[in-house]
Amino acid sequence: MPHINGAILTEDGFVEGHISFENGVITGMEETLPPYPLMSGIVVPPFFNAHTHLGDSFIKDVPAGTIEEIVGPGGYKHRMLESAHDEAIIEGMRRSIETMISTGTLGFADFREGGIKGVELLKKAADGLPIKPVALSRPVEGTGEEVDALLKISDGFGMSSISDHDFEFLRMLSEKAHKKGKIFAIHFSERIREDVEKLLDLKPDLIVHAIELTGDDMDSIAEARIPVVICPRSNRFFGKSPKFCELLEHGIEVHLGTDNGMLAEPDMLEELRFLHSISGNEGKKLLGEMVMSLFERKLLKGDAIGLKEGQSATFTVIKKPWKYPEKGILSAEKEDLHIFLRGSDTNG
Repeated sequence: MPHINGAILTEDGFVEGHISFENGVITGMEETLPPYPLMSGIVVPPFFNAHTHLGDSFIKDVPAGTIEEIVGPGGYKHRMLESAHDEAIIEGMRRSIETMISTGTLGFADFREGGIKGVELLKKAADGLPIKPVALSRPVEGTGEEVDALLKISDGFGMSSISDHDFEFLRMLSEKAHKKGKIFAIHFSERIREDVEKLLDLKPDLIVHAIELTGDDMDSIAEARIPVVICPRSNRFFGKSPKFCELLEHGIEVHLGTDNGMLAEPDMLEELRFLHSISGNEGKKLLGEMVMSLFERKLLKGDAIGLKEGQSATFTVIKKPWKYPEKGILSAEKEDLHIFLRGSDTNG
């Protein structure tokens, strides 16, 4: 029976030992290092990209501009999407999805613009690929019929900032999503500081960016136990930087996303490396704490972290020294990854 030795991420954290599998299923994990492993390294569940906008992946050259001018309502991105053929959008999304798979990401939360059609395009792009898209839709017309239809075909709503919408409309979306057991997510304080009390009133399952915050804002978000997704490369394009250290120091659960496909390849290791490069000494220490959130399936009401017996043998082996697995993950390159899908090594 094939086995892999190393540091294995289980529900109890990293454990040194081996993981064995057969017929596409994990058959055991023990704290021993038997001879003749298939390979050795850091064994982790697939990465989860906590925030994407894959619809604009077909756009090649993005001009300089402000957040409003490039990605805001009526901005460059939305004008390009309105004029693009469906085939081009699907092709761009599928290319981004294939990039995610090849870099160890098998799940992502996409803020899916374009109403019902937008969700359908994403499903076509992901069809037949070994990845789980979490489609967080966005109404176009805003009618009750459209909202109800979106809740049937998507995983919830992913809205742009509070400043972009009628607040009572947002409240209605949140209430309807939660009534159906689905997700309500929203961008918050990316461009300007927004009202944290309004945010709390919406009871979001997660917020994205959270750059223009005060310490009091962070305390309120931490107390409400709202996770924050940061997207460092996207922020840098607009001359901004996530408040990574401050968020963690205030006790906020922080996750990582790659944001717009037109701004950055959806490669979670690349995003992590970039965050490492812009973090000061204190930030580099804190990054180790955040590594676990790369695999945090609980973020969107999924399973607990970790590999366990009986699961599908779908995981990533990072061929790096495993004594300090967090450091190994932080220093990993695409070439260090071996992605197993139901027991088969996709690297051949």
